[in-house]
Amino acid sequence: MTRSEERRLIERAIAGDRAAAETFIRAHQASLYAYMLRMSGRPDIAEDIVQDAFVRALTNLTRFDFRFRFSTWLFTIAKRLYVNAC
Repeated sequence: MTRSEERRLIERAIAGDRAAAETFIRAHQASLYAYMLRMSGRPDIAEDIVQDAFVRALTNLTRFDFRFRFSTWLFTIAKRLYVNAC
């Protein structure tokens, strides 16, 4: 996904477009889950962190800084949630 496509999706999601939010989830769910599974070694923990990370990211989209990639922001949120859970 290009940065301009990403920006349009974020703007649509902020405006309440559920399809745009779903697009982000589908685009990043598998890679975020794999990352969290490698970190935790436990599928149940990885699933919980991924779900919490998406909820946190999507509810705080207005705070997203467009200078960065959404995936970087999402993975950072997930990593911090995992560290806090430990």
